[in-house]
Amino acid sequence: MGTLYLSTFALCWFFFSMITYGSAVPSGLFLPPILVGSSIGFLWENMRVALLNIQQTEISSLPIIVGAACMISGQTRLTYSVIVLVLEASGSFDLAVPMFLAVWCSNTVGSLITTSLFQREIRGKQMPFLSGHCPPETSRIEACQIMSKTLVTVQTIADMRSIKKALSSTHNAFPVLNTHGNFVGLIPKSIINTLANLKVFYETKRISLASRKQFSS
Repeated sequence: MGTLYLSTFALCWFFFSMITYGSAVPSGLFLPPILVGSSIGFLWENMRVALLNIQQTEISSLPIIVGAACMISGQTRLTYSVIVLVLEASGSFDLAVPMFLAVWCSNTVGSLITTSLFQREIRGKQMPFLSGHCPPETSRIEACQIMSKTLVTVQTIADMRSIKKALSSTHNAFPVLNTHGNFVGLIPKSIINTLANLKVFYETKRISLASRKQFSS
């Protein structure tokens, strides 16, 4: 394929993947980086052939396959799973070592430049998520300085008294405990507020015996 054709193909897929990201259009997550990465790898192979005067029969598929894997890893920060996926899809298991090195470099460079796509999704949905590194601004703050001593929890089957207590607090999310007092999840205040406004109540006839004892106490 020609250089102009491959460049136009890669730029079009990269542009449309950017403008459709975050929309309701099911554009996919792996197909655009696979096509863009393969096109960039093909461009590299064309440049190598032109500079070294290589015969067309000696063209290698290594840059094409590795380019697809590197683009996926740079976008999602996945490593081992990307290598296994691309190796199984291409059937080129002899490229495992160069692909591992290329994916590691792509992951490292991408992490130095920006955050991953999945981290942006979590941040966009405002989900409570702790990163692996503490920001320098809060590195010397102890947990006791920001944590509340009186913990506000919500039961899996809660009454309106506990819901009112949770909504009146200053917390943005609450631990969810089952009937045995074990932690089973986390629920944001916005979801509790929405359920209360919509009056999504649980039928009392379907409440288990353990929950009834809890309410009666």
